[in-house]
Amino acid sequence: MTNEGVEAVRRVRVSQAARLTTAVVALALGLTACGSKDTGATGTGTSPVSVPAASAPSDSASASSNNTDSAGGARTPGEAVSAWVTQILQEEYTKACQSSAVVAAEAGQDPATMCESGGGAVSSMKHLHDAWAKPGITLPPAAKVKVDDVDPKGDTATVPDTSIKLGDKSLRDLELIGSSGDTSSFRLDLQVVKKDGAWYVGGMDILRSS
Repeated sequence: MTNEGVEAVRRVRVSQAARLTTAVVALALGLTACGSKDTGATGTGTSPVSVPAASAPSDSASASSNNTDSAGGARTPGEAVSAWVTQILQEEYTKACQSSAVVAAEAGQDPATMCESGGGAVSSMKHLHDAWAKPGITLPPAAKVKVDDVDPKGDTATVPDTSIKLGDKSLRDLELIGSSGDTSSFRLDLQVVKKDGAWYVGGMDILRSS
């Protein structure tokens, strides 16, 4: 990966789910695999994705429709994250996208169009699936997605990939399987938003610093 390519993914800011292209996700999640040791200031990229928020207690259980409302909102930030990750791992991309469109879509944006099977939002989710569903890893429903306790700040919360586990591995562990070079500075955080009393995963931050 060239220095220009590294810089391009260091600061990625996307204002809505449909703008998070597959190229952005592929580059960001593949950054460490390039083995880049390039230096520079801390960089942060925020990419609201159309993703779900449904169920599963934040400390132990897997996602379950019993903890969701009709729009896919969850009772707690942890349940929202657990449900979203579970849906991504089970390749339920459209369902995930439409749920999170509750908070990710901008005014006048049609969630159905944003979440079309060939659209950027769904394609981005497929890249997330590939980053986590590595060969030999047991996936839901056989494995449970668990989330550490989440401390929300008002109507928002940030959940790092190290706090989300599939079996005995965190999402960061899974993201870095097969990577080389300096992987210590890579991080992916999920952004969770409360709307009308329910929690939804509305975006993610992909960070790389050196």
